[in-house]
Amino acid sequence: RTGSLVDIVVNASPDHPPWSLWPLHRLLSQHMRVLFACHTHSSVGALPANLSFLTAGPDRGPLAESRMSHDLALTLVWKQVDENCEVMVSPMLQAAIVGEVNLIRYLGRLLSPSYESGDAVTATEMDYWLSLAHHGVIHGKNKEQQAVLKALNAQLGRTPYVLGSVPGLADIALWSALLQANLACGAPNNVKKWLKTLSANPIFALPEGCHVLSDL
Repeated sequence: RTGSLVDIVVNASPDHPPWSLWPLHRLLSQHMRVLFACHTHSSVGALPANLSFLTAGPDRGPLAESRMSHDLALTLVWKQVDENCEVMVSPMLQAAIVGEVNLIRYLGRLLSPSYESGDAVTATEMDYWLSLAHHGVIHGKNKEQQAVLKALNAQLGRTPYVLGSVPGLADIALWSALLQANLACGAPNNVKKWLKTLSANPIFALPEGCHVLSDL
């Protein structure tokens, strides 16, 4: 932290884009000034075609306005890391938080209200679905992934979103995980309907040029 600026750097592999950053960025921007930028580390020769538009530029690189005019500087760096993104919450100290679900938890604490502001039961349910996104989808084999899809399909048969009538962090985590694992197109009916609903929500809009949900 420098003055009132919270500085967060996310190192992520181009093979495992942390799509959750886009809805989280929009949610955070509703109550704070967020500077969001993308860069490519020298360890990455060239981005894949589906990410080539996510390089530093007028809309994605550092803006001309001062960093100190913002509350949060959120920088995504494409870098050769494994499937777990690395979240540098203190770039000066190089203190890393590992894994996209932990990135979601960290940024969720900056939301207003914070994701931890609910009751213990809701928080436990949230952690359950975040864990499924991480262990069952991103790190799971086909058997574990199909089990998560089955559980999610059943849950979405009861509620329009994972934990109720509005999308939340569990939706963001599972949505991003399913996109990374290429499970969207073969998903069961309730999950497909949910994905289509999210894709129509401006909060979940992917960057221009990204077509990972075009076959739904």
